[in-house]
Amino acid sequence: MTFLFDYFFDPVLQAPMIASLLIGATTALLGTFLLLKKQALMGEVLSHVAYPGLVSALFIVDFFFEVTNGELFATLLVFVFCVTICFFSVWVIEKLEKKYNVYPDSALSFTLVSFFGLGLLLLSGLQHDFPTLYKKSEMFLFGQAATMGEEYIYIYAALLAIVLLLLYAFLRPLRLLIFDPLFAEVSGCPVYFTQLFLFFLICFAIVVGFRACGVVLVSSMLIFPAVIALEFASTLKMQLFLAVIFSLLASFSGVVLSHEWSLYLTETSGRIISLPLGPMIVMSFFALFALVLLFSRRRGVLFRLCRKLHFYLRCEEENVLKAAWKLCAENEHQVFLLQDLLYRYEVNSFILLLLRKNGYLSKK
Repeated sequence: MTFLFDYFFDPVLQAPMIASLLIGATTALLGTFLLLKKQALMGEVLSHVAYPGLVSALFIVDFFFEVTNGELFATLLVFVFCVTICFFSVWVIEKLEKKYNVYPDSALSFTLVSFFGLGLLLLSGLQHDFPTLYKKSEMFLFGQAATMGEEYIYIYAALLAIVLLLLYAFLRPLRLLIFDPLFAEVSGCPVYFTQLFLFFLICFAIVVGFRACGVVLVSSMLIFPAVIALEFASTLKMQLFLAVIFSLLASFSGVVLSHEWSLYLTETSGRIISLPLGPMIVMSFFALFALVLLFSRRRGVLFRLCRKLHFYLRCEEENVLKAAWKLCAENEHQVFLLQDLLYRYEVNSFILLLLRKNGYLSKK
């Protein structure tokens, strides 16, 4: 167990570990609201929509600014551009649905492919002429949490603190918007403003997760913790708490497995193998989700099989008891021969053992 704590103090692993945990907590909090609002696909759409903003921000940093700490400044500018374009895409989706009567899934698909295609078009233009800029864009496309420095700990800690303060201040209108929007509108709650505020926070969370899992996989950090926590939570506060706990667990496991397996594969194969941190975090989420699907008391596969088996055994016990009662009623006796019962009803020997154990049958 002691080597696990080394990840929080090692000069190389400290920043990726703590920053990944902070990113996971932030995305888990806001992804919960997205899931409860039944708009989980919106996270996938917004993550891809932000890509042209990401490429544009990197282009502006390289050609119009000369800064000492270029990577940190680029990250902040990417954050501003991506949040802006995500918010614009939400407006586009809303207009397509309400003004032009486009089906919601069609509006989402149209927005996703259009904006993401624009981002890929911009990126292809930079690939040959500006290879350095292309390399930087890949850092956000696929995520490179392992290369984060100490300054990212302070950035993501500040972002998490901002999200917590905003959620604490606006928790009541957000709860009304999610669970009873009609009552929220009647009670005077600013529904439109609250909905815009929620989508702003979602865009905020998506851009925060780019550095860890990238554009392609960041939606998993939004949805997986909320889906897992939904199996155990009965209140919104419990849902938020459990989502953060599961996100921290998966993020921690992803960092540890990425580092340990990379070392093991490098030693055994004789060549340098480095497993990417972002996809490993996603696979940790998937493994945790698979365990929940198997062992959850509410909808777990094993518990459902146990309930089905229990129901089947109860039905068989009742059928055997009915057959025994009819046999006794016909013979006007309170005892019967087992051969007569087996002749009338095909009984499993295990069912007879259960009946004897439960005291319904006795051997004389």
